This record gives sequence, C-alpha cells and structure tokens, in this order.
Amino acid sequence: MSRIPIARLVPGSTAFNTVNLRTADIFLQKSPGKPGGDVRGVSGVQFEVQKDGAVIQSGTTGADGKIQMRIQGGVSTLRLLAGGSVAEYVVTIRDDAIEGSATPAGAQRRLRMLGYQIGQAGPEGNGVDNDPTPVPSMDRAILEFQADGDKKMTSLMDGATQADLTTAAGA
Repeated sequence: MSRIPIARLVPGSTAFNTVNLRTADIFLQKSPGKPGGDVRGVSGVQFEVQKDGAVIQSGTTGADGKIQMRIQGGVSTLRLLAGGSVAEYVVTIRDDAIEGSATPAGAQRRLRMLGYQIGQAGPEGNGVDNDPTPVPSMDRAILEFQADGDKKMTSLMDGATQADLTTAAGA
C-alpha cells in the first residue's frame, strides 16, 4: 500500500493541522435490529468505499459484520464485492437533528436506521415520507421491531414502542 501525504506543517510552524475524516458504522447482518453481541453479523464480506469514483477504503467484514465506513464530503458509496460489485449503497451523513419519535418521519427513520424494511416512498426513496397512513411495509417493520424486542406485538406505534425505538436507535 502506498502512502500519500495528506497534510504537513511548514518547518518552524506553531500551527496545528487537523484531518477531518468522518466515519459511519455500517453493520451487515442477517436480521434487522441493533447489534449487541449476538451472531447476526455477516463476516467475510469484501467491500470498498468510493468517493467520486476513487476507492478510499477497502476491507473485509469481521464476525460482527461491522464496517467503519469513511465518509468524505458528507457522501460516500459503499460497494459490496464478490468477484465484482454485488450491491452498492450511497451513504450520507446528516448533520441536522433527527425528527421526533412521535412523528411518522421520526419513527420511519429510526426503523430504517435499525435495518427494518419500510419501503421506498419519500423524497430519498428510503421509505421515510412522514405519511401517517398505515402501509403494509411499515406495519410489518413495527411488528418485527416489537418481536425482536420481545414486546407485545400490536403493529401500533404507541408511546411504549416509540420509547423503545428511540432507545434502540440511540437517537
């Protein structure tokens, strides 16, 4: 691996250089939910991270399926490899606060963050559309979340489910 200098100080300088590289923890796992020492991680998956067509990171997932993905300029692309690209995900870091868990968008975003499939509606095509109208994919995601947490399965986004979802998502 070749080393490329990314910053240096002029001799005698009293200034400090800082490299601002953001990361996002991505978990490849066999079922949704937040990893917690269980065996859901998918190990041995080769990946690469690209920014503007250039590979900025590559590696293989460990037992927990975790990728500590480098994000440059707020957006990078994660490619999963198996003799070629088998899946590609554009990962964006949001700096604004997440919507409240009592709002449809807040519940949808938290479920999505935890890996539950809620459809492709909304402006970003990720299922987050702030529409309170029940849809089968959202009902199923709520049921799966409740089942994974050993909670009463109602498919309702009630106060207890909202609180559990906020705790599980860490936001």
